[in-house]
Amino acid sequence: MLSRFIAKVEGVNIGFWQWAVSFLGVIFIRFFLENLSSPTPSFPATPDTLTLLHYGLFYLTALLLTSLILRIFIPDISAISKFLIFIFPVSWLPPIVDLVTSHGMGSLMAYVFTPRWELLQSFLTLGGPYVLGGITLGIKIELAIILVGVFSYAFVKTKNILKSILAAILSYFGIFFLIALPSFLAVGSTVPSSALFSAFANAHLIDNFVRPTIQYSYLYAVETLFNLGMVHVYYFLDFILLIAWVCIYRPRVVGAFLKNIRPGRIISFIVLITLGAVIASILSGTALFNGVVDWLAFINISIAFICAWLFAVGVNDLEDVDIDKISNSRRPLIEGALSEREVSDGNIFFLIWLLIGGYIGGFWTFFGVVTFTAAYYVYSAHPLRLKQIPILASFLIALASLSATFSGFYFTDINKTVLAFPPRLLLLILIFFTLMLNVKDIKDIEGDRAERITTIPVAFPRHGKEIVGGLFAVAFLIIPIIIGAKILFIPSVIAAVLGYILINAKTYREWPVFIIYFAYILTAALLLWPR
Repeated sequence: MLSRFIAKVEGVNIGFWQWAVSFLGVIFIRFFLENLSSPTPSFPATPDTLTLLHYGLFYLTALLLTSLILRIFIPDISAISKFLIFIFPVSWLPPIVDLVTSHGMGSLMAYVFTPRWELLQSFLTLGGPYVLGGITLGIKIELAIILVGVFSYAFVKTKNILKSILAAILSYFGIFFLIALPSFLAVGSTVPSSALFSAFANAHLIDNFVRPTIQYSYLYAVETLFNLGMVHVYYFLDFILLIAWVCIYRPRVVGAFLKNIRPGRIISFIVLITLGAVIASILSGTALFNGVVDWLAFINISIAFICAWLFAVGVNDLEDVDIDKISNSRRPLIEGALSEREVSDGNIFFLIWLLIGGYIGGFWTFFGVVTFTAAYYVYSAHPLRLKQIPILASFLIALASLSATFSGFYFTDINKTVLAFPPRLLLLILIFFTLMLNVKDIKDIEGDRAERITTIPVAFPRHGKEIVGGLFAVAFLIIPIIIGAKILFIPSVIAAVLGYILINAKTYREWPVFIIYFAYILTAALLLWPR
């Protein structure tokens, strides 16, 4: 009977987004039921956005981790994922059990908060004793059903009882790690909850997420801070687990996407985020990172911008198919390594992930990453497709670059006002990138000409490269003038001359131009760093 059920489940044709929507459907019903069975005095009748993100990413982590564990024993990760989503509604059981056993009063669900020497006891007792909150009877029953389900599924698939037992044990290790994650994050502390809240409170998190004029009750502020910290942990974990899952499920797709990421641009944006954060730290006298939590938050901001860039790449590739057939024939979409459906699916994921990452990074990060995405979208996509207008096209990318710097700056800055951002830095980024980034059009001359896109090299067929090289040179020469740093004059002249020569070489290559750009940034950082 179980074998027939599993065969029927695995035979269902479920696409990635059908799986994702089903996942959302199940967790929102769980949210509703848990909100009734596990009420807290600090929250209103419905959970807020951070709570929903926290719990949603928790469940996604649990499913992905369990699927990867089962993949050790069962070769088909697609079949595993189908099975897990079909049994996922078991997550509705804990709040229902708790409501029934408490005669409608409910029981407070919470993580396992326990010192390290009590973790083993909690592990051996499915979460430990329930004391005014924690792993409730409903959750214990849910865990038992999940472990039996994992064992049964593994046994049906492998016909090996030892492998099935091991699959259940490893799955429990993974689930217990998640339900006790705050204790593991604060391992070594006699009071894990206090240590964890202290680490979250000392980070930049709450300053970036809550406007200074807003007042919260103490309990609400504590729960908001905890949700925010845990969301950052799960956002990072889920990103890693999703990459691992896709690498197993469709390694060809991962390879094609990696071939298309254009690492020079990604490094450039991360450098700009870092530049903004460092300048804010220097100007405001604030520590760049107040511990490991800030490092994690900074990595997550970078992930959000990487996703924003990959979304921009996907949109541009879909719009530029005819151009790339002429000028970039080795792009995955042109070679057939990726289909338009796969690129579109990737775009949806990257858009969702950049929005979540921007949101948890705070108001300023969200504003920055959305501006970045908007600038690249109107640059590439119809009906506007502003890449057709010289200078305006590079100005839009300059705005995207400014938004990355902006996000890094306000990650660290304590003032959180527009006036805190240095006017000279704003002016420099906009002018520098508007002039310098016209180099991007040189490699696409033939394709742009065929599609009647009037870039500078297309508009001036005889002297286009010379004009672009001149603009590149001017972009570097104005740096010491705008920021008033005479020490950068010689590096600027060297970068300008080398760039002009490389751009006007008989065979143009883009990567040497990026080397000049990164070498100049490194040189400027060494020369300008406060001593």
